[in-house]
Amino acid sequence: MLAKKLLKIVREPSAVSQKSGEGHDSTGDGTISETSVASSRPNAFSRKGSVWSQVAKKLSTQKEAQKVLVPRVRYENTFQLSPDEKCKFDATKVRSFVEELLAMRLKTEEYNPRTVSTLTINLSDVIKARVKKMGFKRQKIVCHLVIGEKNSQDVNVCSRCVWDTSTDNSATARYSNASLFAVATIFAVYFE
Repeated sequence: MLAKKLLKIVREPSAVSQKSGEGHDSTGDGTISETSVASSRPNAFSRKGSVWSQVAKKLSTQKEAQKVLVPRVRYENTFQLSPDEKCKFDATKVRSFVEELLAMRLKTEEYNPRTVSTLTINLSDVIKARVKKMGFKRQKIVCHLVIGEKNSQDVNVCSRCVWDTSTDNSATARYSNASLFAVATIFAVYFE
């Protein structure tokens, strides 16, 4: 079935060959004259390419023709230097949401060093996606999640940032059960 489709692509004349007149039958009975075939090749004794090379050549010319037809969209600058009041990052709202999410997801979880890395990645992706859906426009959201084993030790999780305090903000949520602890820090950096 695939071979039939490939042969159909090879046999049908491309847009490039139609413009130059190659591949058309001059007699009208469906046969191509030898002169048109010979004139399309630079040398009459040159080798004919394989079916795969002909298919690749036809597909590449079709892609080039499609690229020319699509105009490029250009957007103008907004020159907005600060976020709207209704779209500012609300740290208390995000903190309460993330604490509920961590409690719901990790309440039955036990620390396993083999699976904790995938758990951390998946959970941080979920947090970031849900915070983005809260409607904080023009904010780049970064989620940093640390999950560790609870084994009578002390852990300090800290971060440093250089940012504008009027537009950028962060929220930190914590959760722990008998087996593990989790600290999630969500950064919202305004994107001008």
